[in-house]
Amino acid sequence: MIPVCLQSMPNQIRVRVLPDPVELPATLRRDISVHWERLKREGKTFKNGTIFTIRDWHHEPDRLDVTLMRTRYDHYLYTVHHQMTNPWACRVMYACALTETSDGYWVIGEMADHTSFPRRLQLAGGGIDESDVKEDQVDFLHSMFREVEEELGIDLSQMADDVQVQPLYLKTGGERHSATLIYRLGLPMTVEDMRHHYAAFLHRLQKKGIKPEFASLIWLKKEKSEITRFLHHDRRLRVDYLAPLLTKLVESE
Repeated sequence: MIPVCLQSMPNQIRVRVLPDPVELPATLRRDISVHWERLKREGKTFKNGTIFTIRDWHHEPDRLDVTLMRTRYDHYLYTVHHQMTNPWACRVMYACALTETSDGYWVIGEMADHTSFPRRLQLAGGGIDESDVKEDQVDFLHSMFREVEEELGIDLSQMADDVQVQPLYLKTGGERHSATLIYRLGLPMTVEDMRHHYAAFLHRLQKKGIKPEFASLIWLKKEKSEITRFLHHDRRLRVDYLAPLLTKLVESE
């Protein structure tokens, strides 16, 4: 596995999407289809929607230029489950939010069983969708805000100037060599406010028959002792950037 690398987020980020989708070799398309059908027989209910894979990547200290192409979710899952590293692997790019309450708690989610990575701990955030593409450019803040609303039930547009957004790191490498833009998202809500808000959000989802993305939330106090204890004693599966990110933040305190 390529080690996780956390670097300061470049000041200039330009990510464009080509109009034509990825053309995969016929044999690979067949293998992906067989794998997808097996997952369906096992009871998986994933939707085979559009996702975006990295085609070209140019990174300088102050600038990042990326070109993406459209592909399908079955291509991504095949890449993940077969640990593909060849040029046909689906390598994704996305934004996530280190969500922080006004009284100093970080919010970490545990993915639900129906998701692609059940019980994995991660920050709110996820893949780009078509609504995040404006003409041929990706709006990652739009993507992050959308994911925070979908996963935590918080409509950031309603909080206007009270929300603090700070670019933190560009993550590269890791388990699937994905690229992640990590932001700090300061909310005008205490941890108790957020607990009540999230409980009401879950109730609304239940009434609509919608399963939440997170099975549970962790409220992690932004203190060195608490973070160190979490990193050493919580043995649940974690997304690849989580431990390096929290370790880096602890060291900077």
